Amino acid sequence: MQANLQHIKTLLVSVVLLMILGFTMHRNDQRRITLGKVHFTEGENLYITHEAVNKLLIQNEVGDSITFKETIDLNSLENALNSHKMIQEAQVYLTVDGHLEAKVKQRTPIARVLGKRHYYIDDQGKEMPLSPYHSARVPVVSGITDPKAMSEVYKLALFVQEDAFLSEYVTAIRYENELKLLLREQQFEVVFGKPVKMHEKVNKLKAFYLKAKKENALSNYKTVNLKYDHQVVSTKH
Repeated sequence: MQANLQHIKTLLVSVVLLMILGFTMHRNDQRRITLGKVHFTEGENLYITHEAVNKLLIQNEVGDSITFKETIDLNSLENALNSHKMIQEAQVYLTVDGHLEAKVKQRTPIARVLGKRHYYIDDQGKEMPLSPYHSARVPVVSGITDPKAMSEVYKLALFVQEDAFLSEYVTAIRYENELKLLLREQQFEVVFGKPVKMHEKVNKLKAFYLKAKKENALSNYKTVNLKYDHQVVSTKH
């Protein structure tokens, strides 16, 4: 008898605990969720604003910006943000205090293409639209006529972005069956050729530039050709 009574007590306690847990979970699911912060990696929101991200969240799931937790589909919200042309990757999550927040990594432009259409090339080699909020300080590109040209320009533009000297001085990349560069405040054209042996070519350019600058002779040159191994072939005005 004593054992049966103990068994009944244990069963009753279990039922009560399950009821409390179910009630708590129901209340938690019914808790109102509000829009919280948008966190941009790298600390900057250059190409898309906090307001634009919140607008995407509202349009796709949150309605009037206040909803219940049980109605939120985080995967759907992430897909909506990731489909935006300025966003490379986004994560959407709920905080313990009931805020819907997002962590956003923007795409990174490395060159701006001029032609019938104007657009950026990003660091993944993909087209990226211009932003109404910010103009990137990247080399302008002309002469792209086919995928091969785009591929070669992308390789060089990415190399330019990653090199401190080039990113400071290169203002334009031209494609005329081969790659050519224009440098900031200089009149001469740099004939780069194909995007091969790029470290070697850039080291030759740096050595030439520093030597000519020291001699105050940069303005004397019309072209600087880096295509030949172990030498720089230049022409003067």
